[in-house]
Amino acid sequence: YRANASEIKTIDTIFIDQEAPVAFLSFLEEASQAENLSLKVNPSLPQRSKKDVWASMIFQVSAQGQPENFLRFLEKLENSPYLAEIYDFNLKKVQALAGAGVGGKSSVGEVEATFSLRAYIK
Repeated sequence: YRANASEIKTIDTIFIDQEAPVAFLSFLEEASQAENLSLKVNPSLPQRSKKDVWASMIFQVSAQGQPENFLRFLEKLENSPYLAEIYDFNLKKVQALAGAGVGGKSSVGEVEATFSLRAYIK
């Protein structure tokens, strides 16, 4: 056990806490803020289907911002310490409003992405 203690600790950290996924939600919020994205996250109840190895939580995510910022956000998700997968991914160009930009309104060239994020739980 002691020889593999660090590996066991690492494995434990890739799963989110189903009772309080605060660390995971904080990670998503910090990653989106770092990339100047508007982010909305709606978690679901934990679930486990017959084909799943582990139980998981589904998060419905909506993000809006510049395409290059969104790509960096996705890269942060990919390289995060959490075991998660993206599916049902939709991306569309946002119609810009005259004089828009800051304050939740879209600016030229922004995209809106909606996707489901499955994160595996302890």
